[in-house]
Amino acid sequence: MNELVKHFEQNARGVNAMVFKTTSINQSVEYILGVMKENDLNRIALVGLDDGFQKAIQAGAQQVVSGQLRNTIGLCAAVTSAQYGIANSGTLIIYSSDEDMRLATMLPDFHFVVLKEKDIVKEVASIEADLCALFESGVYTMFISGPSRTADIERILALGAHGPAQLHIIIEIQ
Repeated sequence: MNELVKHFEQNARGVNAMVFKTTSINQSVEYILGVMKENDLNRIALVGLDDGFQKAIQAGAQQVVSGQLRNTIGLCAAVTSAQYGIANSGTLIIYSSDEDMRLATMLPDFHFVVLKEKDIVKEVASIEADLCALFESGVYTMFISGPSRTADIERILALGAHGPAQLHIIIEIQ
């Protein structure tokens, strides 16, 4: 396996993310649906996924939400895709001008992110030109390192206070 993937996985786990490596859509879908069943989750949003992946989840999930997440109540989980993974920090980079993508990364308690092995780079400097172009264009860009966390209340770490309590990164190995 790619050394960057190993490094990314180690660092992502270090910031409380869960990492699942897969070689097929079916394995990814089984993993997501398994976590949902284990945690009694029934509503999932699908944003920014390819058609095959989206159809496979729709076939097995109880309730799938797509579009207009701003009007959705009781969203338990979301599946999105990341454009990059930064191995040195275990950070995901997701960019989109779609409001649903932004909401899917912040509203549910469980966030599943699909990341392709080829999109893992060693450090942010490796994609500096791409990021500069994004920032100049004004596209909303998220850097996500683990689940939401805060320690501003009595300096005790709390996960999920301002966003997802669990971050599951699904790395598609080619």
